[in-house]
Amino acid sequence: MKTVNSFCGGSALVGCSLSGSEPGKRGSPVARISANRSAKAQKREAIAARDKLEAKNRELRSLLEEAAQSDWLVAKEKLIAGEAPAALAHLARAISYEPISTLAPETAVAALNDWRFPLPLATLRGHQGALFGAQFSPNGERIVTASSDNTARFWDTDTGKLLATLHGHEGPVYSAQFTPDGKRILTASSDKTARLWDTDSGKLLAALQGHEGFVYRAQFSPDGKRIVTASFDNTARLWETDSGKLLATLQGHERSVNSAQFSPDGKRIVTASDDETARLWTVLPPGAGAPPEWFRDFLHYLAHQRLNQDGELKWIPSTELATIHDRLAMAADGSSAEGETPYLRVLRHFVHE
Repeated sequence: MKTVNSFCGGSALVGCSLSGSEPGKRGSPVARISANRSAKAQKREAIAARDKLEAKNRELRSLLEEAAQSDWLVAKEKLIAGEAPAALAHLARAISYEPISTLAPETAVAALNDWRFPLPLATLRGHQGALFGAQFSPNGERIVTASSDNTARFWDTDTGKLLATLHGHEGPVYSAQFTPDGKRILTASSDKTARLWDTDSGKLLAALQGHEGFVYRAQFSPDGKRIVTASFDNTARLWETDSGKLLATLQGHERSVNSAQFSPDGKRIVTASDDETARLWTVLPPGAGAPPEWFRDFLHYLAHQRLNQDGELKWIPSTELATIHDRLAMAADGSSAEGETPYLRVLRHFVHE
C-alpha cells in the first residue's frame, strides 16, 4: 500500500489519474478518443448531406436551364411567326427559370427594338376628339398632337405630361409640327388658316390667312424660314415664317390639294391633289436677291405676251420669242458671266435647247 500511496502522491487510489493530470479537467484518453470519433462521424454526415444537396441543386439547375432553353426556342419560333405576345410570354418564363442568363432578356429587347411588338411607354390623354397627327420635336423631348377638338397640344415625352393646349382655331386641326429648331409650332385647320405658336409660352404668334378652303397640311422648309400650306381651295401657298407674309400661290391643280412638302434642300415643293396628280414646283430661296436683266425676258417667254405702253397685252412675235429663247438658253447653260444663282436654277427647269 505504501507503494500505491507513494505513486498517487499519498492520496487514495480512487480518483487518481493514471496520466498524472488533475482529475476532472481533460478527461481520460478513452473519452477523448470517443469524442473525436463522434465529431468525425458528424462531419462525415454533414459532408454527405451537403454533397447530396448540391447534387439535387445541380439537377434542379439543369432542369431549369433545359426549361429556359426550351422557352427561348419556342419564343424565337413565335417571333418568326409574328406572334409577338406569345413570344414575350415565353421569354418572361425563361427569365424566371434562369435569371442569371442574359439570353432571354437580350432576345426580348431585340424583339422590342425590331418593332415586332411596339411597347406602349405612355398614353397621352386630354383631347376631346379624334387625333389627326402627332409629331416629335427635333430633339425628341416634346410631342405635339392635332385634334378634331379644334386644338393642338404639346406634351413632355418622358413623363407624358401636358405642357400646353393651343386654343384659337375655329375648326378641327388637321396637322401640327415643330420648326426645325423646336421653338415654334405650326398648325393647319379647317377654319381656312394655318397658325404659328411659341412653344415656351403657347402664345399665338401669327395666323396665315388667305386660303378659301380647309387647310389640310402646313409644313416648314428645312431652314424654317418658309411655310407651305395645302388647301381644299385647289392651291398650295408659300409664306414667310417670320412675317407671315404670303409669297406665292401655287395654282394649277384642278381639285383640292391634300399635301405639300419641301424637298430636303428647300428649293422645290411637291404637291398631291384629288385631281390624281402630284406636281413639282420650284421655289426661290430667301436671299435670292434682285433678279438679273434676262428674268423679265424669261417671264415674257413663258407667257408669250407682254404689256405695251398702254397697258394692253400683246402677243410676242415668234421670231422675237426665238431670239429670247436663244438668250435664255445661253444663261441656262452657264455661259452667262453671272455665275450660278437661284434664278439660273429656276431657269434650267423651264428652258432647254
